[in-house]
Amino acid sequence: MNTNDAWYWVLGRTTGGYGYDKALANPAKRAFTDVPGAQGSVASISSMQCVWCDESAAVYDQGATFKLMDTFSDAYAQVMPRPADYMAVDAALATVPAELGVYTDASVQALKDAQATVVRNLRASEQAKVDAMAAAIKDAVANLKVKPADYAAVDAALAKVPADLTRYEASGVAALERARAAVVRDLDITHQTELDKMAAAIKDAVASLKPRPQHRQGFETEDLRKRSEDTSCTRECMLPRTGDSARVAVAFAAVAGALVIGAASFLRRVHRRN
Repeated sequence: MNTNDAWYWVLGRTTGGYGYDKALANPAKRAFTDVPGAQGSVASISSMQCVWCDESAAVYDQGATFKLMDTFSDAYAQVMPRPADYMAVDAALATVPAELGVYTDASVQALKDAQATVVRNLRASEQAKVDAMAAAIKDAVANLKVKPADYAAVDAALAKVPADLTRYEASGVAALERARAAVVRDLDITHQTELDKMAAAIKDAVASLKPRPQHRQGFETEDLRKRSEDTSCTRECMLPRTGDSARVAVAFAAVAGALVIGAASFLRRVHRRN
């Protein structure tokens, strides 16, 4: 290693031995391979630039130190290439969202592809490549697209709305119309909770619809028919409900019929015995 002291500096010294002025000027006057006391050039694999603090009272000057280091690396750039500046790359990477699950697969993949292009430890002569990496990441972040919200529950609830609402009481219909009017389309996934509430409001409004008095009997008869045709309907689901006049009548008729049949069977047995 070349320990040429032509570029050494002792803090606090401006001129003279190991003065700042000489340390700053000597890299332009000396070859990197110059070695004190040697005859001609000596092959070297590295060199050491030193800033000494021989006097404890000397004040450290960071600006002057960096200037000395830059001058040294510029003078011997062929053997001491500067690294590329990755500040823009690191700044772009810092803007990548921590949670990527809300974005579309395609836009997330584009971002991952941009991140994968980053190659570290390039030299200053390749700064353009590094700048392109930073630009690619920045563009990919800007082009992230949020996934659309899922409207399946809303559409399912809307499909349950009766085609003819004139058969229902006005107050219930009004509540249903308000729930339908509250639906906002083209929202993204960040509004999914709001959409779920919209679907629930429509579903509740449909369930709360009450038939007008003149249509009530028809609804009860139709409901009973549907239940009787439903193979999954158990005995309990066929029982009458409070206010279900049609089902009460049917149930009463069934019970009465069973009593008549039972009584007739009993009378036939008594008659045979006699």
